[in-house]
Amino acid sequence: MRDMKKAVERIRQAISRREKILIFGDYDVDGILSVVILSKALESLGAEVDYFIPERLKEGYGIKEEHIEIVLERKASLVISVDCGIKATQFTKRAKEAGVDIIITDHHLPGDILPEAKAILNPVLNDSGYPDRRLAGIGVAFKLIQALFEKEGKSSSLPHYLKMVSIGTIADVAELKGENRLFVKFG
Repeated sequence: MRDMKKAVERIRQAISRREKILIFGDYDVDGILSVVILSKALESLGAEVDYFIPERLKEGYGIKEEHIEIVLERKASLVISVDCGIKATQFTKRAKEAGVDIIITDHHLPGDILPEAKAILNPVLNDSGYPDRRLAGIGVAFKLIQALFEKEGKSSSLPHYLKMVSIGTIADVAELKGENRLFVKFG
């Protein structure tokens, strides 16, 4: 997937420098389970991880410009979005001004302008370089974990995450073809 190498390198850098990583998730099952698996995976690599999931009725869907205040309060230098973020242009602009790097993992359609992020992992982008556009948000998060674990020599730990990947994929009503079918079959 386009930008996967950049995402993995930035996360490994954050872990080695003991930077705080904030995972920003969506409030649905796909988003919540994406936060869970990515948090657990990063913690298993020694990362300092925090997370934020907006209140559905109060804040609505997506990363808003004002969410930068949460990032700054929690002293995170890297934000990884899961199941959201592809339209967060104002947030990413403010984050960049504040010296905070953003990695977006999402599966939703982008707006007219892509956010200014360190890396964008989204299989629906025309130039994503990824053959399966049907992944749910948790599928994209899992692909990031897979790339990280392969780099760290921890690939044998990947099956541990497949139950949650299968639940998130089904809950998001993702088409059960291609990789999604495999996630569900083996999860």
